[in-house]
Amino acid sequence: MRILIAPDSFKGTLTSRQAAQAMAEGIRAVNRQADIRLLPMADGGEGTLDVLEGAWQTSAGLKRHVERRSFDLPSGAAISADYLILNENDLSEPVAIIESAQLIGMNLPHMPDVDIMQRGSGALGVAMRALLDSGYRHIVVALGGSATNDGGLGMLMQLGMQAFGADGRPVTPDADGLRAVREVNFSKLLKEVRKAKIQVLCDVQAPLLGRAGASRKFGVQKGLSRDQCMEMDMGMARYAGLCEQALGMPLRAMPGSGAAGGLGFAFALLGGELESGADYIMKASGIAQGLEWADWLVTGEGRSDAQTLMGKIPFRLAASAASAGVKAALISGTVDSGDEAAVKKLEKHFDRMIAVYGKRIADDLNATVAYADLREAAGRMAA
Repeated sequence: MRILIAPDSFKGTLTSRQAAQAMAEGIRAVNRQADIRLLPMADGGEGTLDVLEGAWQTSAGLKRHVERRSFDLPSGAAISADYLILNENDLSEPVAIIESAQLIGMNLPHMPDVDIMQRGSGALGVAMRALLDSGYRHIVVALGGSATNDGGLGMLMQLGMQAFGADGRPVTPDADGLRAVREVNFSKLLKEVRKAKIQVLCDVQAPLLGRAGASRKFGVQKGLSRDQCMEMDMGMARYAGLCEQALGMPLRAMPGSGAAGGLGFAFALLGGELESGADYIMKASGIAQGLEWADWLVTGEGRSDAQTLMGKIPFRLAASAASAGVKAALISGTVDSGDEAAVKKLEKHFDRMIAVYGKRIADDLNATVAYADLREAAGRMAA
């Protein structure tokens, strides 16, 4: 039996590479004859740079290196991030790829201590400006895993957009500022932004507003209360209206505009090209060739629920496997049994589904325990 193992990361515990290795060990423990290939995946969230660097290691005519730079944030603190720099024979200019989760991600050590209303996307704007100042004009931004819900306000302000409250003073570059904004001005936007090609890898195809949008669908997992989610959705709508009127660009319903707390919308305002992060990475990693070889696809993630159905990597992989006539299995940390409709939809796309844990993953779960538990679950799946 030929098995292609292609999981996403298990947030907070295992990288996609570690998850793939744990699954392979579990399967081999019960089926020594299995022919296994590992293809770690990502959907534009944390781990995207690592996955892409690995996928492009053997690409002919491709030169790549990782740069690590430090930045001073608007708060005065410093932060560093990696960039994957690509030079290809058939490209006239290099490509810089940045992962927003490294700058404004949920898993950053300092993030839990920052109130959700004071979180902003300014760090990503600082990093974007540094790339533009260095001469890069083709930038790929992986959006997933952000801890912010500011509609990209902080990023846009770092790139020159002005935003004012009812009192005529500049608003703060965070969710509080989004709630207060009453006027925007793009006249001082950094000129280099408009000259750049910006590809935006969205981990979900959500719109900006409404029940499936940035605040109401994803706000709670970032720290907003239910009441705050409704309030932020209204603030996001007002902010979107101001931006759309200023630029003459109706973008709030665009798939992916609600990704990363509305950062998708902000990048669309800059002329960024929003696309599925899962599709981009699947193409880069050669998933089609892997599925031509495989009898089974095994994928997984930390939590599978209704969001998985909105374009997350396991869902996209299952669709590709079905098209290739390959059976698909899902091994996730938890499968949301509280949402029966979502579970039933997932079951239609996977031939086998296994949850490593019950309804909830322990807060103190560490990588060593998670690795062993995932290995055991993969063994159960293959038995």
